[in-house]
Amino acid sequence: MVIIIKVKLFDELISDMSKCEKCISIHTKNTIDCSLINIYENTKFAKEIPSIWTDWYNRLNSKIMIIGQDWGPFEDMKKLNGKYLEEPTKENWIKLMEDEKSLTKKQLTKYLVESSNGKITSINDIYITNAIMCGRKGNNYRGNNINLKFSTLNCKEFLLRQIEIVKPKVILTLGYYPLYSLSNIYDFKIEDNLTKTIEKYPIIEIEDFIIVPLYHPVAQIKKEKQMEQYNRIWDIFNGRRERLYMSRDFAKEWLNKLKEYWFNKDIESAISLFTKTTFYQETPFINPYTTLDEIKEEWQHIKNENIQDIKLKVLAIDGYTLIAQWILKQNDKDYDGIYEIKFNDDNECIYFKSWEMVKEYE
Repeated sequence: MVIIIKVKLFDELISDMSKCEKCISIHTKNTIDCSLINIYENTKFAKEIPSIWTDWYNRLNSKIMIIGQDWGPFEDMKKLNGKYLEEPTKENWIKLMEDEKSLTKKQLTKYLVESSNGKITSINDIYITNAIMCGRKGNNYRGNNINLKFSTLNCKEFLLRQIEIVKPKVILTLGYYPLYSLSNIYDFKIEDNLTKTIEKYPIIEIEDFIIVPLYHPVAQIKKEKQMEQYNRIWDIFNGRRERLYMSRDFAKEWLNKLKEYWFNKDIESAISLFTKTTFYQETPFINPYTTLDEIKEEWQHIKNENIQDIKLKVLAIDGYTLIAQWILKQNDKDYDGIYEIKFNDDNECIYFKSWEMVKEYE
């Protein structure tokens, strides 16, 4: 039943992509034609390109999703479609995929199989797609005939829908732009190049899945450096992954608890959030509290406050540090402030600092 629903949703996705015209007429300031070709206008054609990159319907239950940059030339896709139509059978489909001569496919398979230590022997069951869903004009894959940033952002809706359909446990991004697309979809921070991003964020937790950013398999990166990231994939499945930062979901949940306890003047529950806190500072101009008893004493004042409204919002997450905005209406005064909150490996608050501005009404 699940796969039937997924197939139906994917049919709807292809139908919607067939109507997209966002990238069919793009020119740079230097009049370079960066227009793309919508391969989904003919939905039958889109479903009959026997490549690892377009074998969507046979891989909708995959636990791993790989996202590349773009399909490359539309002409190459037409050739594959033509070879399949000469003998439109499942056997020919499989043969054409196996015969696909691609250095990217070869290296990607090598790294994934080798790092898995026998868990997989091929990539034939892994769902593979791209950040940009249309084909390029011409025959040149590495030319300047594509506006990568513009088309990546135009296509992010379609990438999101694929993720929602497949529901992978791990997403692997090949190169910078697939990761750039995901950072815009899920609102997380990346650096201005892939190397710096991988060094700072070797894994990225997003809701129900984890992103492992990979260097492109044919990039001029030493194998040892490549394999560091590929090994993380299987550490995740084996439950050995190192948590390198807190998830946005955890941050929101923690702030929601703080808001609830604060608004309801539930001091005991509020204090339970700070049992490991050794630096607690309500404003920069008072000495920080360093014991739980001092923090508990500080919270006693809320008993007599007329709390009218509280809003808390995640602004940024860097490793184990959360930056949040807090807005409070209390005693007919409006407060707007910032929290800097640090957590340990067990998601316990160890540092809490607040800044505030206040508007008073006469």
